[in-house]
Amino acid sequence: MMGNADDLRTTAGLLDKVDASLNADYGAKSGKDFAEIEALMKAETWFSAEEAIAAGFVDAIMPTTAAAKAKANARAFNLAVYDRAPEALTAPEPEADDSARQRMLARLGLYERTAA
Repeated sequence: MMGNADDLRTTAGLLDKVDASLNADYGAKSGKDFAEIEALMKAETWFSAEEAIAAGFVDAIMPTTAAAKAKANARAFNLAVYDRAPEALTAPEPEADDSARQRMLARLGLYERTAA
């Protein structure tokens, strides 16, 4: 957000409306009251899939083929704006071992040179 104090107050009012809408949706789904959901939102609470089911926010967990798929989906969003994003979603990916690929490319280059 950029602007003067009036611009920031206008944006804050809009965000209050968004929070109220989210709270109403979360309450309708989970059966939790406004104050409980408001506290969860203010604490920036994150749920695992199992915790979300237990809390009543979701009905089922979609099966995935690998944890990497979930991390890739999470990385589709910029989680840097959150203070309490789970480390499992924000930790950098370890660098892949590229040595086998490099050896294969070198071998392919050797084959190409000898075939010419």
